[in-house]
Amino acid sequence: VHAEESSEPRISITKQGQGAISYDELEPLIINGSRSKSTRGSAQQKLADGGSVTGTQTPNVEFWIFDASVELSFDADRDGYYSAIKLNFDADTIYNVADVYAVLYLSYELGPWNEYASTDEFTIYGASGDDGYFVETDLITGYLTGEYDILILSATESDGLITWLKENDYRIPQGAEPVVRSYLKQDMRFFVAKVNLEQQEQLGFAYLRPLQVAYESEKFMLPIRLGTLNAKGKQELFVYTLTKTGRVETTNYRTVKLPSDSEVPEHVQSEFSDFYRGMFARQTDKENGRAVFLEYAWDMAWCDPCAADPLSPQQLRELGVFWVGGQAQPAVGRMAPQAQNVFVTRLHVSYDKEHFPADLMFQETGDRQNFQGRYVIRHPWRGPDKCQADQYYTATRERQEKEAQTLAGLTGWDIDDIRSKIDFVDSPVQEPTEEKPWWKRIWGSD
Repeated sequence: VHAEESSEPRISITKQGQGAISYDELEPLIINGSRSKSTRGSAQQKLADGGSVTGTQTPNVEFWIFDASVELSFDADRDGYYSAIKLNFDADTIYNVADVYAVLYLSYELGPWNEYASTDEFTIYGASGDDGYFVETDLITGYLTGEYDILILSATESDGLITWLKENDYRIPQGAEPVVRSYLKQDMRFFVAKVNLEQQEQLGFAYLRPLQVAYESEKFMLPIRLGTLNAKGKQELFVYTLTKTGRVETTNYRTVKLPSDSEVPEHVQSEFSDFYRGMFARQTDKENGRAVFLEYAWDMAWCDPCAADPLSPQQLRELGVFWVGGQAQPAVGRMAPQAQNVFVTRLHVSYDKEHFPADLMFQETGDRQNFQGRYVIRHPWRGPDKCQADQYYTATRERQEKEAQTLAGLTGWDIDDIRSKIDFVDSPVQEPTEEKPWWKRIWGSD
């Protein structure tokens, strides 16, 4: 899927260092393509007409930017997209005095460069640090803000927040007000994301991109109560944590390890999704629907063996691991990336309002023991025999029956249905052979 150019023209208002204000109407925003180069015929022509600098594709050794900084402001809905840009820069030249002007560009999501403002001519003086210039621009219309419209809300009274959400066409489940009131008493904020389908289509993404939120809190918890109010049945939740010390567990509900290292029949390999769902539902019922299950726990500073290479420092930082710094070490030969001081925990819970009336509260433990749910499938020998193997076949049939019993215990499935899918081994029928005389067995004579 490829993003198309926006058909909406862009309008911006720019204030310059010398006090001039311009109202600019620009071409529609280009959001797809290479950002390796940009062209501006009018700018090049203006330079040529002004006689100061001739447009060229080679590096300019007569003029350069000594220093520059950007200030972003006015994020009205606090979604991370700012509409006001202030650029401060100090341009220098090999000449004592020169009249110049600036053309400013921006790029959306690493797409092509788009001009968003240009200045009048101003004067710079050699390498002076006293001729800095600023450009303040307000982006009015025609600039994309992503596929999400995001607000971070707070209120002192739940009535006011509920009213605001209803007036803005958010569906509020019945019984939400007491829950909202309890969150507000804890000085919590509400993160509201509305999907903008038109923007998503214009950006060319087939799926919604994940949202990342950074915040600090003294409570290690996950609010789930609002989601249970209008849910139809149970909801599945997976919680991944990346910590420094060790495994994460819940403090107000039991954290239970899933059964592991169990031997199951061969046909489970082709029905693993059904097996895992059945097994998880069975284990949930055993805990009366009130447990959080540990599926995976792994120390990324230790790898012997690892199913995959440890995540790189860059990947970890993208996931929010702020204590890992620096760049990944370059690989030498076939060496794996450097392990990191990060512990990964994956928790899985199936919850509803009846069985999980409270939010999930977590704690980080000092346990760095590795764990993962593993299910062993053994394939019996079914080829020709070259030795007496009756004892092997007897033991294998007993093992296959035990695997059937294990699978029934893990999932609650009917044992007869399980047995019907198992290809129990049997001793191959061997044709009787005439015993040769001893001298033929010695000399190999027929």
